[in-house]
Amino acid sequence: MVKWLLWAAVAAYVIGIWWLSSQGEQITAKVDAAGITDFNAHFILFGGLSFLLRLALYFTWPASPGWLLSTSAAAGTFAYGAIDEWHQSFVPGRGADAQDLTGDLIGALGGQLLAALCIWGWRRLF
Repeated sequence: MVKWLLWAAVAAYVIGIWWLSSQGEQITAKVDAAGITDFNAHFILFGGLSFLLRLALYFTWPASPGWLLSTSAAAGTFAYGAIDEWHQSFVPGRGADAQDLTGDLIGALGGQLLAALCIWGWRRLF
């Protein structure tokens, strides 16, 4: 049951990122007004996706090597970040940016660190 909830969360998160990326200048203005840099927004969003993806992979294949699941989750998140940047290049008021893609990558790696800590704690408890 947990794995299905996690996969549903991953799907909802991906749809949410796509929706946010589809917003024009208004979303950029709201992020700027909140005092969040574009890089930090990408770091947070894709870190969250990487974290959820790693947990979903762990609960789907718990006997798989951790390094394989982490690498897969980080690579999948980075690939989605590249697709997202391409998508943004077609949205008026938005554009593809290498700095955003760097934020996606660093966020994906940070999400893996957080997921590793959570899984380590989970294993110690159960």
